[in-house]
Amino acid sequence: MRSGHPNQDGYIKEGWTGLNEWVGYVPANESPYILDPPKGYVALANNKFIAPNKYNLGWNTVPTSRGLRLDDAI
Repeated sequence: MRSGHPNQDGYIKEGWTGLNEWVGYVPANESPYILDPPKGYVALANNKFIAPNKYNLGWNTVPTSRGLRLDDAI
């Protein structure tokens, strides 16, 4: 995790300025996972894959037609 909100200054953080230092890691027991999904597979295509959370994981993903199309193709 880096300091600041993830959408500040776009997607790439200015790691050379000292403003976006690493501040920690997401604990392994709080990392998103799925085991035996009901569909039998996982398809993302930049779709939102987890609910909002305190770590801002998946902050820039939204449900899209790409994900639906991928799901249809599978």
